[in-house]
Amino acid sequence: MENGKLVVYFMFFLRQDLAMALLFGIGYAGIIFEEFLAFNKSGVGLLMAVSLWVVRSIGVSFIIFACLP
Repeated sequence: MENGKLVVYFMFFLRQDLAMALLFGIGYAGIIFEEFLAFNKSGVGLLMAVSLWVVRSIGVSFIIFACLP
């Protein structure tokens, strides 16, 4: 693997972690303020969980596909 490709994959991992942290923070804030915003805690929790799994699964499949010869 070339050094340039390795840097791109590493940057993608950093962005994926940042995206997951932001999604978690937004979901957690939605759960905290559910009384003021009239949201359902379970709905926000499910939406957050699905969003996190989607971000994680897209990142893993991208890395596996990119590392194949």
